[in-house]
Amino acid sequence: MNTDFSSGQIFLMAFEISNAEENMQKDLNLLKLCNKENTPLLRFYDWDRPSVTFGVSQKYPEVKSFMGENFDYAKRPSGGGIVLHKDEITYALAVPREHFFAELKAAESYKLIHKKIAEAFSEIGVCATLNETPSCGKNPLCACFTTPALYDVVSEKFGKLAGAAQKRNKDGLLTQGSIKIFALENKISKENFIKILAEKFRKILF
Repeated sequence: MNTDFSSGQIFLMAFEISNAEENMQKDLNLLKLCNKENTPLLRFYDWDRPSVTFGVSQKYPEVKSFMGENFDYAKRPSGGGIVLHKDEITYALAVPREHFFAELKAAESYKLIHKKIAEAFSEIGVCATLNETPSCGKNPLCACFTTPALYDVVSEKFGKLAGAAQKRNKDGLLTQGSIKIFALENKISKENFIKILAEKFRKILF
């Protein structure tokens, strides 16, 4: 793994496949590492089986009762509702506490990230915009990909394409996001779309 943090560019971590608990721990470790190295860090990853993550304020027994037995479960360090991780691109973007991006208001940083994801979809011919209407209600068992929240990426044809949740602590800002890949429609491989996304994220951070 490349460990050169001196290039002034976003450090793209190696793609990994792990179980739900391991993925959430790796995201938290990414946040600690980004502050230690004083550089934004980005990782894309996958799941070893269909998995469900849920927000830090939600309770596992209630989520499992709502979603069923056939998933691997883990609590996210960030907020948000229930997310089924299947047929998607999952990412974690960690920004150190003294970086300008970590100092933005939550809505602003969320909007900038999703604007870049929408641009990536547009580049491959998928019309995508940002949802401008707050939703997802007050239901603590909200399945986030059934109803878009403010500034989520949406498409008239495909519905919600991307959403995320954030965590701030002494190390900085962590954004955990999911992007549904059914909208790629064989226009581009998952691997090549990840390359486009990584470049889009780099442009808002450096």
